[in-house]
Amino acid sequence: MLAARALATAPLSRLAALPPGTAHAWRAATRALAAVEMERLGLPRPRSG
Repeated sequence: MLAARALATAPLSRLAALPPGTAHAWRAATRALAAVEMERLGLPRPRSG
């Protein structure tokens, strides 16, 4: 939750100063967590593409 809050409220200059690869890692983690919740709810996983 704190990471999402920082993403929503931090100044762009602070976000731009994050280490390389941070955005890619964030996307991968949120997709993986969404897949866990979708499976729990019995929803089909979206097609990648």
